[in-house]
Amino acid sequence: MFGLVIELPFLTVENCISRGSRLYGGGRQHATPKQPPPTMSQNCHSEAASIRFGAACLCYVRAMKKTPPSIDFQNATHDELDNYGMQLLILDAPELSVVLRGHMLIERVIEALISEKMTSPEKFFGNQRVSFEMKCDLATSLGVIPDAHFGAAKALNNIRNAYAHREDHSLTIGELNSLKIGWSASQNQAYTSACTKGAGEAARIAIIFLHWSFLSLLPQANGTHKKAL
Repeated sequence: MFGLVIELPFLTVENCISRGSRLYGGGRQHATPKQPPPTMSQNCHSEAASIRFGAACLCYVRAMKKTPPSIDFQNATHDELDNYGMQLLILDAPELSVVLRGHMLIERVIEALISEKMTSPEKFFGNQRVSFEMKCDLATSLGVIPDAHFGAAKALNNIRNAYAHREDHSLTIGELNSLKIGWSASQNQAYTSACTKGAGEAARIAIIFLHWSFLSLLPQANGTHKKAL
């Protein structure tokens, strides 16, 4: 997700529903897109194009308004993985749902990265006792995730665990700040604006950016990955 930035107005429901209706065929819940989902390779040759891509992705998933089927993180293309994540994270979901979905997406990326170093990854991941923290530790030991990604993944896991173990947990901006990985000025501006709308909107922006940062680690990101036959 190299250099991809999105300004906050494109990530709000109010500013995108009408645009989505025009581009992708009307109503939020029962629309049939007039165009196929946008892809990264078509739209990310400049920052302005990246912003337009983000807007198009949001319009598309808002118009479709449905949860996508599961996807194979090892064999899907970079564009397929990006579209999948955007659909999960941009759909109208409460704060907790964004955290849980983001946690799942990051875990799947980490699993895919680890699997690249294994001959029989299914034997390892078939063990239900392999926790998220163990996967993070293994990934950093294998050198497949940088220290910054390791720290952000652990921070996201701490947020997830706080929800799991404290029924009164309230997400803070301080917790979300720990998810930043080398954000651009435009990303920081988008996040700052989101913070004024509450922790829920800030969480959505922060976790979308985190997801993109992890996707950039996959072989699919540089076009060298080949699907298994």
